[in-house]
Amino acid sequence: MNAIHDAQQDSLFDSLGDHESATRCSVANAQVLIGTSGYSFDDWKGTYYPSSLPNKDMLDYYARDFSIVEINASYYRLLPSKTYESMLDRVPKDFRFVVKAYEGLTHRRELDDSIVRQFEQSVRPLTDAHRLEAVLLQFPWSFRHTPENTDRLIQLVYHFPTLRLAAEFRNNTWAIPQMERLLHDSRVAYCCVDEPRLEGLMPNFSLATRKDLGYVRLHGRNAKHWWKGGALRYDYDYSDQELAEWADKIQSLVKKTGRVLTFFNNCHLGQAVKNAKSLRELLNERGLKVT
Repeated sequence: MNAIHDAQQDSLFDSLGDHESATRCSVANAQVLIGTSGYSFDDWKGTYYPSSLPNKDMLDYYARDFSIVEINASYYRLLPSKTYESMLDRVPKDFRFVVKAYEGLTHRRELDDSIVRQFEQSVRPLTDAHRLEAVLLQFPWSFRHTPENTDRLIQLVYHFPTLRLAAEFRNNTWAIPQMERLLHDSRVAYCCVDEPRLEGLMPNFSLATRKDLGYVRLHGRNAKHWWKGGALRYDYDYSDQELAEWADKIQSLVKKTGRVLTFFNNCHLGQAVKNAKSLRELLNERGLKVT
């Protein structure tokens, strides 16, 4: 299946009747929260953090500039609840979190109930403090649109009835109207992605499937290194024109949802911070409430 071109995307998803278009939100009351995918990177020292800043002080420093962060370490292991308690102690009371789901939930063939319980217990400090904006279910490129994988997604939603979920797909077999219906009916936010326009990857379109939440992740467009993986996959600096394109998409999303979370994952050498600040400034100039 070839990547869907922009014009085809519009006709594909417009044909569904735009589930959320009937619920338009006042721009004056809408909010966009912008941050980065992670905050603890050694190569941010000297590019964003002071060179001498201890790692333990990174979150405190980050929280001076941003009001939300996407925690990605939670994908690699189930973090102790004390880790989140420590994070809460180091940021302002209005600082928010998104937690990326543990890979045992999204990347394994069978869903283990014990992992579900451990993950819920892990993030409990954030949920108890009402500081968890969402849990991101990021599925791998191998997770194609099939009946079995559709059932797997439904199972995950069933196991987390009290958490606000967002789903990110990497394989473009999900770029079909059935995906929008599935997420809308399951009350899962579609994670709009920006990534290289390579065959097999999800195309860059905006879509609202939950009326109270829009979600955007910008990975960069480093086509040369994408399939190689590693840190260089995310070595990319967005141009002003590319950021303006996403500003348009975010404006559309916020009118439909009232709240949009936007994260930059092009973390190599602190480029995510630079681009996040530029996008925030651009949206502020357009009259949106951005933090």
